[in-house]
Amino acid sequence: MTKKLDQRSAIEKYNDPDNLFLTTKEVAKLLGVAYSTVMNAYRETGEIMIGVPVHKIGTKTLKVKASDLKKIVGA
Repeated sequence: MTKKLDQRSAIEKYNDPDNLFLTTKEVAKLLGVAYSTVMNAYRETGEIMIGVPVHKIGTKTLKVKASDLKKIVGA
């Protein structure tokens, strides 16, 4: 069974109304900050920024709801 990879850019996923989650790496690209900055904020507070929590899916996958990010950053 092969895993289908989504090859769209972070901004394409952000603008897609059917896309519910973004990875923490995609969020870092969208915000224009280093991935380590995003991860430090997550480790300290559990959020990327106030109002944008990180959801842990499984043991390793960290996701951010696109709708939460859009509320803070803008659509």
